[in-house]
Amino acid sequence: MDAMGPEWQKIEKVLDRRVSPRVRARLALVAGQYAFYLGILAFDLGDDDTARGLLTVASQHAAQAKDLLPASSPRRSDVSLLDGSVAAIRSSVAYFSGSYGEAADIAAQAREGAHPFARPILAGCEARAAVLAHRPDDAYATLADMQEHVWDGAIMPGPNPGDAAFVHSFLAIALAHLGNGVEAEPHARISLELEIAAGPDHYVQIGGNYTALARTYLRRPEPDPERAADATRQALLAVEGRPTRGVVQRAAEMWRQLDARWPELPAVRDLGEIVKTSGRALQAASGDATAV
Repeated sequence: MDAMGPEWQKIEKVLDRRVSPRVRARLALVAGQYAFYLGILAFDLGDDDTARGLLTVASQHAAQAKDLLPASSPRRSDVSLLDGSVAAIRSSVAYFSGSYGEAADIAAQAREGAHPFARPILAGCEARAAVLAHRPDDAYATLADMQEHVWDGAIMPGPNPGDAAFVHSFLAIALAHLGNGVEAEPHARISLELEIAAGPDHYVQIGGNYTALARTYLRRPEPDPERAADATRQALLAVEGRPTRGVVQRAAEMWRQLDARWPELPAVRDLGEIVKTSGRALQAASGDATAV
């Protein structure tokens, strides 16, 4: 945030001046992209209030750019991408706050007609939330939509792409939440292999895949708590020194489930200490989330 915040504020100041509609449209789009990325950072650090505010600003700039751009402008595609990206993170904020129905609705409303880069991401967000909102039929339908719209193009401005790794990860998450842990496990493993092969910069995705894998060991007829505890520990090791809200929060949830049923297992007790340390690191990092 220290790097992006000042640049974003410079653009906002320029927008306060008199500029031509063409320049204003371009700057509004850039300012919206900056606000979007700052919103992601705030979300990753667990500062939901700041994230919501920044995402609102990003949406406002997208609307401004849309109003100013000619109907034939190729930049309208960039605005569509920004709109879909904002919706995906807004859905994620609601999801990690426990508002699963809201999270599913946000993604569903944005999914139809979304930019091709954003569509599978929105489908994944909708599916994982729909399961926990007790809408299994919606979840299965949206998982099918996600698989039909896998993104295989280049990286574009927005969240992590809805590529094959993403699709397998969200299949694992949704299927495990549906109680199909055995079916979900291969998807979690495929996604994990793809993200590890992509490189260490994918530590957030790697950590998320380990928590998804951990859940597959519990949501099955014969749970395996020790493997679940080990996978959760691997998730926290993947983001060690770079605390990320999604991974830390899900790891803590996994530990609470394990501790409630198998508190006597050494692997579960050891995991509890790592979870507490990671939680403190995230809390310390979130103190800087508003420094934009």
